[in-house]
Amino acid sequence: MRLTDKNIQTKLAKGMLDLIVLELLQKHPMHGYEIITSIRKDYGVCFGPSTIYPLLNMIEKKNFVKGQ
Repeated sequence: MRLTDKNIQTKLAKGMLDLIVLELLQKHPMHGYEIITSIRKDYGVCFGPSTIYPLLNMIEKKNFVKGQ
């Protein structure tokens, strides 16, 4: 099976999604929808709320971010 550039891009982004989200939040506070649209714009990969919100919950439990 040959991976397309889009498949590779998606797999790389998913593997580093926590780092991508932390990088975005380091710039300024964001809500989930803004994170989703920023990732789509900056990386060309679309993740939905069912991916982003559990990730935000996990990194908040690890005390990397604080939700408001």
